[in-house]
Amino acid sequence: IFAREMNLQLEKGSDFFRGTQYLIPGIRTIEQLPEVTRASTDYRYTGPLLLDDDCIERIVNTINPRAMARVAVERFCDGLRDRPLAFFTFGNFLVPTPEIRECIRRLLRHGIAVISTITIDSTTAAERLLYHHAPYLPMHYLSRRANLIVHQCGSATYQYAIEHETPTITIGSGC
Repeated sequence: IFAREMNLQLEKGSDFFRGTQYLIPGIRTIEQLPEVTRASTDYRYTGPLLLDDDCIERIVNTINPRAMARVAVERFCDGLRDRPLAFFTFGNFLVPTPEIRECIRRLLRHGIAVISTITIDSTTAAERLLYHHAPYLPMHYLSRRANLIVHQCGSATYQYAIEHETPTITIGSGC
């Protein structure tokens, strides 16, 4: 309907990506355009597209009311405020390797608290006190609170770390 009203000739899916202006939700100095398009006025950087934690929580909890409980995250962090905290997030689609899971276990064995979107099993009782898992987490809050973020460089994840000046380790996903 939209295409008809706008008098657009859309014959295949790729036609949706034809435009006179292209918006890049990123940071110009990091997500640089190829040399041939850098001088073009057809491309505009919007800056990072980051949602605030309240917005993310409302969206996620309409789908699954227990998917993101920020109060539980804050309680976990407050209870371990004297310990270093590592935040692991690999989004919702990337499957972490056994090595990533072992890295989380190793941090726990060394007394480092971990909050993560990655599930792990076979932890000791002491390690479970240092570990919190949820499928969705408040990105701004954890980016401010964590001492380290380990991520796969998803569409906005790296931008939270930059905004809050949090050290990161980026694990390539092969995408």
